[in-house]
Amino acid sequence: MTWNQLNEEFYSGKAGIYIGAPNGMIQELMKQLVAAHPEAEVVPVPPFTDPNGRRGFLATEGFIGITALSGNLSGDSEKIETILEMIDFGRRYYSLEELTPDNPDFDWYMGYVGQGYDYVHGKVVAKENSFSQGLAPVTYFVDSFEWVPEGKNPQYHKRYIFPQTAELSERLEQMWTDSDKYISPLSGTYSPTQEEKGAALHQWLRDEQIKIILGLKPLEEWDDLVAQYMRRGGSQMIKEFNQEIRQKGRQDYWE
Repeated sequence: MTWNQLNEEFYSGKAGIYIGAPNGMIQELMKQLVAAHPEAEVVPVPPFTDPNGRRGFLATEGFIGITALSGNLSGDSEKIETILEMIDFGRRYYSLEELTPDNPDFDWYMGYVGQGYDYVHGKVVAKENSFSQGLAPVTYFVDSFEWVPEGKNPQYHKRYIFPQTAELSERLEQMWTDSDKYISPLSGTYSPTQEEKGAALHQWLRDEQIKIILGLKPLEEWDDLVAQYMRRGGSQMIKEFNQEIRQKGRQDYWE
């Protein structure tokens, strides 16, 4: 499915679980859900507790990919500086006080008030078709996710005007604040089996999981699915990763 199709599945009430974050939610979609199902309540699913009684979020190793500049730019320092300036502009953090039409940089970035967004009761509301129709420059930036400086609290929930969206955002923020964060001991480790079979095995596992979630296969087949995963290379990957963890002295990460 495309991202728009996924949005439609969830916000029409057809799907019950969805990936979300405190920021970046489209308020118009939440309005559609509430209009179709006034009794609906969207709540965050907290981290599950592991066998040792711990619960929390796993830190990621970074974003999916890097930004690379063409080698043809070699020697053209002015153009390189301009490109880097554009990338930094897309990552710029705006405090609540700066999210206004009076801020010329922000106003331009969002496509100008009345065109790319509306300013309602002191809050920014993106036009429903702003991103799909490219009405705002933010659509075209390589990196359009603001990088929040350390020690800053963006209070994303205060940026929303629709109450259900604001409440969900605040719950997500609180869940993140109250939860522990862990770094995977697998970071920087290597498994030859993972390198050879990992991608295909993971895709197979996801396909089979989806079949169970959609009811195409019974839940009773889950244990057999796990056993197949282990036989196809899962057990060997676990063995190789554990060996790497011991060699790097990371046994205490989860103990």
